[in-house]
Amino acid sequence: MSSWYEKENEQEAVSRDATKWLWGGVAVLVVAMLAGLVLMRTPETTVSRAEVRHILLRVDGNDPAERQRALELAKKIKEQLAEGADFDELARKYSGDPGSAKRGGYLGWKPRGVYSDKFDTAVWTLPVGDVSDIIQTEFGFHIIQVLDREIAQSEIYDAELDKKARELNPTAPPAEAPATGSE
Repeated sequence: MSSWYEKENEQEAVSRDATKWLWGGVAVLVVAMLAGLVLMRTPETTVSRAEVRHILLRVDGNDPAERQRALELAKKIKEQLAEGADFDELARKYSGDPGSAKRGGYLGWKPRGVYSDKFDTAVWTLPVGDVSDIIQTEFGFHIIQVLDREIAQSEIYDAELDKKARELNPTAPPAEAPATGSE
C-alpha cells in the first residue's frame, strides 16, 4: 500500500506532465499562427513594373520609302486589332522583334525606364488592356499593349504627398516625375 506522500508526488508529476503538454500545444499554435501570417502576407511592390507585349515593324532610318511601307503596314495592323484580330497572331506574323515575335509579342514584366523614352511613356500612360497608337522609336514602329501594371508603394506614397501639397499650395510647381532609370 502506498502512502499519502507517494500519491501526492504522483499527482504532482501527472499535473506537471499535463502542464508541459498544454504549454507545448500553445507554443505550436502560436508558431503556426505566425507562420500563417508571414506566408499569407501580400508582398509590397518595391519597383514599378509593367507586363507588355508589342508588334515591332523595323525600318531603316535612311530609307523614306521603307519607312512609309512600314507605317502603312502598322496602320493596317492597328485597324485589324481595332476590328478584333488576335494580337498574338499578328505579332507572330508581322513583328520584327525576333525575341518576342515567337511569343506573340510578349516582352514580360519590366521595370519603369527599361524601354526607350517614347515606348516607356506609352507603357506608363496607356490604360491596362488597351492597344496603343503607332509609336515611333529608333527601332521602327511599335504597337503596344500593356497587359498589367504594378506601381511601387513608394511611388504611390509620393503621389499622395504631392497631391496633398498641391491642395495646400495650388500655385506650387509640380513635383519631378519619378526617376525612370534610363539615364
